[in-house]
Amino acid sequence: ELEDHVLQDENVNHKVAYICTLGTWPKFRQHRLAAWLLQALITRVDAEEEVKAISLHVLTTNQIAVRFYENNGFTRIKTLSRFYTIDTQPCDAYLYARHFHGGTRPMAAHLRVYLAVRRPLSCVWCYLYQH
Repeated sequence: ELEDHVLQDENVNHKVAYICTLGTWPKFRQHRLAAWLLQALITRVDAEEEVKAISLHVLTTNQIAVRFYENNGFTRIKTLSRFYTIDTQPCDAYLYARHFHGGTRPMAAHLRVYLAVRRPLSCVWCYLYQH
């Protein structure tokens, strides 16, 4: 299901890399270890044509992580209600992705409907306008 939200692709050989956990202890955060690890992954993905995206989840309340990923080219795909449970409390998450090698995210449902309806309607309009 994760890939359905991250990648618009029917090719079973195409892959999505997933960052399960990336964190550093507070006293080491100024050493840019997370940035170095993320850049190493991005470099690896750049070398792997079949990998079309990197995805991850982040707590909606973790603004440091949200800024970090957005500053590194990740786009918020969707909000997932009650995705995590922390200390017995449900917490929301954002799904983020960064696409590579022509990989694209799926269109939103409303956009798919619009595109499906637009063409027939424009043909009707052309017919009415010409007659």
